[in-house]
Amino acid sequence: MKIQTPRRSRRVPMNCPGRYMGPSDQDWLECRVIDLSLDGAALEVPIPTDEPSVVTLELQDGDGHPIGLELRGAVSNWEAFGDDRLRIGVAFVDMTSLQRYKLAGLLSAQRRAAQ
Repeated sequence: MKIQTPRRSRRVPMNCPGRYMGPSDQDWLECRVIDLSLDGAALEVPIPTDEPSVVTLELQDGDGHPIGLELRGAVSNWEAFGDDRLRIGVAFVDMTSLQRYKLAGLLSAQRRAAQ
């Protein structure tokens, strides 16, 4: 049985490309941002060779271009997502006020676009 703690922020469905890097990675790795909130994100990633506890996430627009927002997050959970992919939950840590402001603007625009 899976126990979930209540989220402080509402998640917004995204389905957009992104990239992430663990502490021991030399290069960015591609991922898909499944959903996003002011506190965290769900990412679809290829099964990694090691299990990072912290990642840096670079958000991208729908065309795969960086939007100038990199967020550091603690990996909070892992679950299978198909045969060769994982869904990882990330809780953002050490966010600056500017990062939080940019993220809030992105989430607001995404909510408006979905309506």
